[in-house]
Amino acid sequence: MLIKRGKIYYCNFSVKGARFRESTFTSNKKDALKIAQKIKSKAILGLHDLNEKEKIEKSLEEIRNDFIQYQTSIQKTESTKLRTKQRFSFFCSFSFGYSLDQLTRKLVEDYIQERQKIVKNATINEELSILKRFFRYCIDHNYLKISPIENLKNLPEEKPDTIIYSEKELRVILRFPDYPKAPKILKLAYLTGFRISDIYRLERKHIDFAKNIISFKMQKTKIQLNFPICKDLEELLKEIFILGYGLVPEKGKLYPLMTERDYKDGVYRYLKRNLRKKGIDGAGKNFHTLRHTFATHSLLKGIDFYKVSKLLGHTKTEMTERYLHLLPTHFKETAQKLNFTSSLSLGEEIKLNR
Repeated sequence: MLIKRGKIYYCNFSVKGARFRESTFTSNKKDALKIAQKIKSKAILGLHDLNEKEKIEKSLEEIRNDFIQYQTSIQKTESTKLRTKQRFSFFCSFSFGYSLDQLTRKLVEDYIQERQKIVKNATINEELSILKRFFRYCIDHNYLKISPIENLKNLPEEKPDTIIYSEKELRVILRFPDYPKAPKILKLAYLTGFRISDIYRLERKHIDFAKNIISFKMQKTKIQLNFPICKDLEELLKEIFILGYGLVPEKGKLYPLMTERDYKDGVYRYLKRNLRKKGIDGAGKNFHTLRHTFATHSLLKGIDFYKVSKLLGHTKTEMTERYLHLLPTHFKETAQKLNFTSSLSLGEEIKLNR
């Protein structure tokens, strides 16, 4: 009898009154049935070590297809699934005609050298991460004993400069006349710095007008965020309700402030399209740029660095430091104030009280 635990099938059987449960090490039911029958037959004849992993012979193409099927089954969004398939397909094309045993470290290094002529190191590192998961999958299913790229390090990446929207660009993107939901979604992102995943999951129960606070668990970091409601944000949230952007009773979400279609690609595409219409260079700018803009403008207004870090829900202050280079004038003045030695005469001896 087959039972499923997580993604893997196990077989239950009895031999000479003793009951056994063995893993088939596969998420494919047809393969699991074959392996289970093989395990049971060997166990009856006394030829099977019940602690030994069983596998069936498969071609590299079949293993790759099983791996992609497994990866897409555990990934949530369609964009992530598509991205995984695309990234993995490049190495599949490069290694076409090879067997699994021929996928050596040297072959992977040659692949990296070829890809460096075409794409950036960040893209190669993403492909390398998927490739490492593929070899771990092969080890878990007993197709390989060790990974050929076990200690292969990622390539050095250039950290991209943080980009923000200018005041002119903000005025444009917050006033899309032919898409009434977009300004509200984008303005909410600008006033809070929330990620689009958090806005999509925002519910009425998270908003407390009496205490002027929005409280919820962030989707990415799972941190409980308590965000203060300023006057502009309060007006926006109340405007949403007054105009009929009310609640869906069964879900309790703000609707149609952010529908599933908007979340997946609607707002992203609309933002890019309207930037082009208005003659704005949208290179490197997207919905997440509003989060960077919120952080930078908060620092410019003199809000404490650590408070901004908390408002963004950052787990480390190093994540917030990326915005400092956007404030040269503001922080140059601060640095000058910290230059204590300039107020001292060069020949004067300073005595410290001990």
